Amino acid sequence: MEKKLQQIGPWLSKYRLPLQAGIITVTHDMAGDWLDYRSRPGTEHQRKIVKAKVAQYAAEMNAGRWRTTPQGLIFDTEGWMFNGQHRLWALRDSDLDALDFWVFPDEAADLFALVDTGAMRQAKQLYTGPYSSIITAGPRYLEPGRIGEYINTMSPAAVLQRVAEWPELVTHAAGVAAAQQKLRIPSGPHLAVLAQAERTEYRDKIPEWLAGVVHGTNLEPGDGRLHIRHRFLSMLGRRQPEVNYNLIAKAWNLHAEGKKAQLLSWKNTDDKIEVIGFTPKEA
Repeated sequence: MEKKLQQIGPWLSKYRLPLQAGIITVTHDMAGDWLDYRSRPGTEHQRKIVKAKVAQYAAEMNAGRWRTTPQGLIFDTEGWMFNGQHRLWALRDSDLDALDFWVFPDEAADLFALVDTGAMRQAKQLYTGPYSSIITAGPRYLEPGRIGEYINTMSPAAVLQRVAEWPELVTHAAGVAAAQQKLRIPSGPHLAVLAQAERTEYRDKIPEWLAGVVHGTNLEPGDGRLHIRHRFLSMLGRRQPEVNYNLIAKAWNLHAEGKKAQLLSWKNTDDKIEVIGFTPKEA
């Protein structure tokens, strides 16, 4: 009786579900079909679509970073899907023809309340080396074409890929950690600046920079390291990611060139500060 009253449902799907759980190749057409005919209406059976999550997943797929995991597409005993719609929408929106997914048919419908309730793992939880929080903060300022901008929407996979592309993040993590612990200098932008500096002719000045920033010994007025020490001690607790990045980059440039400045300032209407000697094509 229910099928007769409903115009759309699993019985209209062109693609049958597997008889048992397993990995199957889901095509664009299959994804669309299952979204159209196997998504039961109502938020009591499906979570509300989050467009940003769909876009993030699609970007991961297009970049080749998507991996088949046991977190699969789940269907109840009547063929309705109650987990996986964001992944299917992403596949539908991506440039790919198909992807492999785990598919779990014939699951009890009351599992919906238990599915995907945990928080997504962060990159710092997935990175296995020391200083994980610091190292995985740096890549958010190193997006190609947007270096210096804070990218809040990077997925854990994208962050880890950027870490692999920038071994300099690991090289200077300990020094940046010391500056953060002693002076509350934000680790993400600081590490991103030094990672770029490591790829320039001024790389030999990094140890002197870190020693001066952390210990403040024998620093003369106008020294960029002294500016940074005073600036972040006075900004304790304030979060301004791109202002922080540009102040640190500006201070580093002064140190690298052996220059001094009476003031150190940067505001959002100013031009972005580029790390001296570094060009994006070197990334």
